[in-house]
Amino acid sequence: MVFAVVTGGGTAGHVVPAIAILEALEDAGYPTDMLRYVGTKRGIENTLMKSSPVDSAFLPISGLQRSWRPTKLIQNLLLPFRLSNATSLASELIRKWNPNIVISVGGYGSEPMARAARKARIPVMCVSNDRV
Repeated sequence: MVFAVVTGGGTAGHVVPAIAILEALEDAGYPTDMLRYVGTKRGIENTLMKSSPVDSAFLPISGLQRSWRPTKLIQNLLLPFRLSNATSLASELIRKWNPNIVISVGGYGSEPMARAARKARIPVMCVSNDRV
């Protein structure tokens, strides 16, 4: 049984809070085999999660490209298809793990998993480290 999936990433500003949440859940008594992390294949999470005892999955998604170069424009045109594919993969993870909750820390890495969780009627908690 999986208690919680923490999702988000693409940048350290999202991954570091995700790691802190996973550590807090461990400190609260949840064993690492009841926790999961889902991020992106291209983000910093691939490096930062290597030493974590929490099982991780990485989705093929990237953010919107902020450039007018032709290659970047093509990547943006393909974004809806990549998002659809990543959401399908996230739905498979939801079915496999059947978590009690998905905790989103933001970033483009969190959207497919949060969308899949909502579709499966699994609660999604959004955590933001933005200052007001």
